[in-house]
Amino acid sequence: MFRRLSAPIVMAVLLATVMGCVGDRPPLVAESREELAEFQQEILADMDKVEVFQQKTLRGINVSEFNLGWFVMILLNELGSHDPDLYDYIHTGEMNVEFYLRNSFRADPQKEIAILDGMAEKANPAIRLAARHALEALTRIPNGADSSAVQAQTRKDLSATLSKLRTVLGQVAEQATPR
Repeated sequence: MFRRLSAPIVMAVLLATVMGCVGDRPPLVAESREELAEFQQEILADMDKVEVFQQKTLRGINVSEFNLGWFVMILLNELGSHDPDLYDYIHTGEMNVEFYLRNSFRADPQKEIAILDGMAEKANPAIRLAARHALEALTRIPNGADSSAVQAQTRKDLSATLSKLRTVLGQVAEQATPR
């Protein structure tokens, strides 16, 4: 029976199976030591990326919206994979992180930042504050059309936000230490 299935049909079935798993909510079960170690390594790598963004900013280089936005999108996915409520908030109504950033966040960034502040008061403060600072960083990207003085101030604000993000990511990494 299976020998008669054509390659396109098999690929379609495999693709449907994989796509069905993409939107799954993170599990609520305790993570294994290996999963925690992997998450910790991802966060440590993210800290390094934040440092690169900060060093560029301190050297007077404007970080692009594309590069920082891509990083934040990946970071929010990583953080959400370890905080089901954060995941649910960002993925409300079958949204993915990109859709959330392009629509909900772009429409009212201060509201979204305030919501994450409120969520951080309830549970998982380090993860949620990391998400919050990542979003704030997106509001601090210098605009090349602004005067050099305005760009310099915006870079200073971005650097301060990236510093907070890096600090909180350090807390997330510490909490993810397998015991």
